[in-house]
Amino acid sequence: MRQLTIIFITGFAIAAWLLATRHPPARVNGQFLGPTDPAQFAKALLELSTPGPRTNQFVATFAGSPTTQLSRAYNAVVKKWHYVPDPEAEADYLASAEDFLLSQEGDCEDLSITLAAIARTLHVPGRFVITERDPKTKTPGHVSIEVLIASPSEDNTLALRIVIAEMGQAHLMADEQGLWLSLVSGGNYTELKKRRLVAF
Repeated sequence: MRQLTIIFITGFAIAAWLLATRHPPARVNGQFLGPTDPAQFAKALLELSTPGPRTNQFVATFAGSPTTQLSRAYNAVVKKWHYVPDPEAEADYLASAEDFLLSQEGDCEDLSITLAAIARTLHVPGRFVITERDPKTKTPGHVSIEVLIASPSEDNTLALRIVIAEMGQAHLMADEQGLWLSLVSGGNYTELKKRRLVAF
């Protein structure tokens, strides 16, 4: 009986260690903040999407043009992404790109911060797109990013071919700045009409 107890305790300890190493703590360099201050929220998005050593190393594993690298990096990140919402009792938590690439888990804000860091590493212009669920409180309903893949003076044919070849589909929009590729994952947020843009 004693031997069985020892085996059980040892097995439990090993399982706990495996879980801890599989999902390392991500809340190291992130920020807790309430989303009711748009300026503070935008500042946090930009700070946390600053590329670090882990982001640079991750991007370097993909070959090709910046558009190709970005598309491939997006596919790799989204494929391994494990959606984990913020606990309701806590203020909104934003993880840094460096932490997200380690844990591979978080919500739409954390994913967008990481994708922005990847774009910034490749010197691809982009912007955070914040859609508000409640315009009165300015509470974010969803955060995604858009990256500029062709300016008005550029032929966008090659960029489109690359995106379609690598991603299979593309959510695109055009404005006076050029052609934008929307990097959205998870859910339908078309009902969230209000958009705030934060350029990076």
